[in-house]
Amino acid sequence: MGAKESHQRHQEGHSSKASREINSQLEHFFSIVANGDRVSRANFVNYFPEVGRPLAERLFTCISPSEPESTKQKCAELLSRILSVATTSAQSSVYIATFSGITLKPQEVTNLLESALKFSLLSAGIPEQRSDADNHAIGALASELTSKSMITSAVEWMDVNCPELFTEMHRTLVGWLRGQESCSFASVDGEFSGRLLCKAWWWILQSSLPSIFTKKTKHRSTQQSTGTAEEPALDNLWDLLYSSSDHGLSTNRLQHHVFGYRGPTLMILSCDEEYVYAVAVDTEWREGTQSWGGSSCCIMRLSPDVQKLEEGDNMIFFNDRSRNMPRGISVGRNPKKRVLTFKEGMEVVEHNHKSVPVRTLEVWGCGDSAVRTAQARQKKMELKDAERAAKVKLPGQWEDNPDRLLLELGGVKVNHAEQFARD
Repeated sequence: MGAKESHQRHQEGHSSKASREINSQLEHFFSIVANGDRVSRANFVNYFPEVGRPLAERLFTCISPSEPESTKQKCAELLSRILSVATTSAQSSVYIATFSGITLKPQEVTNLLESALKFSLLSAGIPEQRSDADNHAIGALASELTSKSMITSAVEWMDVNCPELFTEMHRTLVGWLRGQESCSFASVDGEFSGRLLCKAWWWILQSSLPSIFTKKTKHRSTQQSTGTAEEPALDNLWDLLYSSSDHGLSTNRLQHHVFGYRGPTLMILSCDEEYVYAVAVDTEWREGTQSWGGSSCCIMRLSPDVQKLEEGDNMIFFNDRSRNMPRGISVGRNPKKRVLTFKEGMEVVEHNHKSVPVRTLEVWGCGDSAVRTAQARQKKMELKDAERAAKVKLPGQWEDNPDRLLLELGGVKVNHAEQFARD
């Protein structure tokens, strides 16, 4: 009995210590928003920068649904739970419950996704203004989540398909609560203007793909303290290598712009019936008669729904020369049942057991700037070699060529044009 009581006291002491440690992280926050033991909605919301106030409004509504004030203790309970989150699954559970409650409601889930997208865009230095394509993508993702009905089912789906949707929002919120996060954001314009890859799909892919594709960088707060806030913003963006809208839709044009890029790439495809796919390739592109690709390769459907379809090695097949094998590009681990098969010429793709026209195809480079620079250097060398080869003169003149003398000795006349000119 004594041992049991001792164990209970030890557990209580450990729990109390953990509680004090968590609450100590909120000292800065409460020193600004609390008036004694009371916290007003206005003080709570206005503590945060403008970009974070919609999220703050939602948090305070969870703490005090109908009253303009609450106690410091009630605020600390929710905020301490947020600070203690240690996994992406826990993040998903906390924020879905905060915005929507136990049962998932379409508008509340949409509001949550819009907030999470905004934080990811601003943290990467991308203007937060959304396009129709962004709204369509958010709507499709919200429908997917609300179709699960319950939080547990939605979290399980997110764990498989896009586990880090709320990571940037959570990181920024925790920094604000601790008084550590700056609210200044760098801005990079034009990266998605007129492209198939919209901001919302960029965010979904950033939260879904392995880190080799996402260019994870140091926390912005660290960079901002050293005055280099623009660097991580640029590093989080991908480089457009090929676009069928700009370069034409053909295997040759894709090879010209993508081959030689020795880093991970992301191919985005749109075809008829509003289907959009993303193919993540973790190795340099090559042509041959064998499937290739490493363990981080992945294919996702982005529209009309969001779904991770396949991942793993030997997923890519690209044959442009051999007549003994199917020509074109195909994607999928099962050679007898590929997810995508481009017909020769790239203008038609087969998916879901039917062939449809390709609308737009883009390939984005996901490596660092050194990879892009190396590709450009290689292309420049290849161009110089081609120009040099074109300028090489044939040995001697035709008049002095031994082949001409042999032909004439054999009775073959080889100067018809000259004879005709003299006549």
